[in-house]
Amino acid sequence: DFAKADADWLEDVLQGVSDGAPDLVRGDISKFMNAVSMRVAPPRSGTGTRKPAGETAKPDPTPPQDTRSAMQKLMDRFT
Repeated sequence: DFAKADADWLEDVLQGVSDGAPDLVRGDISKFMNAVSMRVAPPRSGTGTRKPAGETAKPDPTPPQDTRSAMQKLMDRFT
């Protein structure tokens, strides 16, 4: 039982599994996963709008420097 709100994404997943089933049977896991991902997150078109000439994107701010010790970083990774 799935909620009605899940119908859209569930349909995409099931259709991707259906599309990739022959690849899965052949043992080609990567092609199977590609078929599922193409349904779940289809490629974006390259027809986006460009910014007017002279207008540039703002540079990303520099990320804050990590001042933790190597041991603390390791401990944080596993906790």
